[in-house]
Amino acid sequence: MKKALMTIFALVLTACSTTTPVNYVAAPVQTFENSQVSVGEFDYAPAQRGEVKQNEFQRAKLAIGQLYISENVGDLIQTSLKKELIASGVKINNGSSVKITGTVEKFLFDWIGYVEVDFYLDVRYVITKNGKKVFDDVISTHQAAPKTTLNDPEMVRQAINKNITKLFENYNFNNQK
Repeated sequence: MKKALMTIFALVLTACSTTTPVNYVAAPVQTFENSQVSVGEFDYAPAQRGEVKQNEFQRAKLAIGQLYISENVGDLIQTSLKKELIASGVKINNGSSVKITGTVEKFLFDWIGYVEVDFYLDVRYVITKNGKKVFDDVISTHQAAPKTTLNDPEMVRQAINKNITKLFENYNFNNQK
């Protein structure tokens, strides 16, 4: 009986829709010198396919309800990348010959379960230099957290930071003009 009541309670809670504020603060792990880049648009593929709204998390198949963030997903990733680049010593210059664009392929929040929640982020980064593609890769990250709404914004922030850190590990921004 207790298990049935817990299941019903969980279903009621997950059937609601809510908005999670995500305030991204840069936490760079690398620094770059003599570099400048232009950061272009970041698209949100699931929203473009009509599966979710521009500011909505994708959700696990059995989840009920919607979970939103306070801004559009593409804008969040673009702004987060700019913050990390600036904090790492890279100058943002719209006239730079190096340009970064991207597509958020997955922005999935899985709140099904009793103990923890999971967040998955896949971003395809495309870097061009003088109009020629020099980098094109999907970077995937995952972050788990204890099941409480207090951890959700931090979990998302950590996953974004891990994703951008992997980009920095895979592409050397030193001396890019």
